[in-house]
Amino acid sequence: MSDDTQTRLIRKTPVAPSCPSDVRCMLVMLTGPDAGRPFPLETGWTTIGRGDDADLQIVGDGISRGHAQIRVSPDGRTHVLDLDSKNGTFLNGITIDDRAVLVDAGDVLQIGDVLLRLHVEDSAGERLLVGLFEAAVADPLTGIANRRYFDERLARDFDRVMVDDKRLSVLFIDIDHFKDFNDRHGHAAGDLVLQGVAEVLSGSLRQPDLAARYGGEEFVVLLPATPRTGAVCVAERLRQSVRALGVNVDGVRLSVTVSVGLATGPSVCAPTAARLLEEADAALYAAKAAGRDRVALAPDPDRVRSSATG
Repeated sequence: MSDDTQTRLIRKTPVAPSCPSDVRCMLVMLTGPDAGRPFPLETGWTTIGRGDDADLQIVGDGISRGHAQIRVSPDGRTHVLDLDSKNGTFLNGITIDDRAVLVDAGDVLQIGDVLLRLHVEDSAGERLLVGLFEAAVADPLTGIANRRYFDERLARDFDRVMVDDKRLSVLFIDIDHFKDFNDRHGHAAGDLVLQGVAEVLSGSLRQPDLAARYGGEEFVVLLPATPRTGAVCVAERLRQSVRALGVNVDGVRLSVTVSVGLATGPSVCAPTAARLLEEADAALYAAKAAGRDRVALAPDPDRVRSSATG
């Protein structure tokens, strides 16, 4: 942030800090699949937008790549600045112009169709907000995202790549012979397998990626802005990592493998988020039919597009 921009801060009264030094400022999402998610703010400028380089990346209708900036100053005051966005930034329903405006606790920002509220919380309040959000979106056994949250994120991210003309990939993952494992070793051992696979998936992904338990022994992985070639590498790495995992049951190390179906869209075969997931599911069944412990691919979207237009 240039010195020129910083000099445009509006000094409103009262001058008491909007974010006192003994607490933490954070934005809490009020709408969309991330409703309830708290975003702690560090001292300095935080860029908000849908671009990959945004500090706080949010997706929705009417959001620019670099839409707005919010600043927590060393004295605790918080300001918001619109970055000449296409659809503007609103504070409590009022349009922000080209000057940075003071934001107080409880104020609501509107960026595109997304609403965010400024919270000022001590450590206990911050833990409470984080805990409430995680309880709403997490699978209770494995700790990774649940199916509802995955479905909402998939729909949102699919809309985003449609706007940005990029690719999005989905992995549909099934633990091989899980029912037999449960019948032979018991449900407690089966839970260890589910937790171990979830840990491998969540620990092997980038920040924008998302791993979720879809139901039973099925998992899904969302890879935003990831073309087919990159997704194949991720899928193979995950498959091999699970294979190397092993689970100790009664002193015996038991191997675990997964089958993976991969689909990339948007494409002629997957023009919607729901259809993309169906393509990944069909590829998963192909992987299982071919012998399991492997990655199978849905039709290449580029080749399908070429043949459809050729």
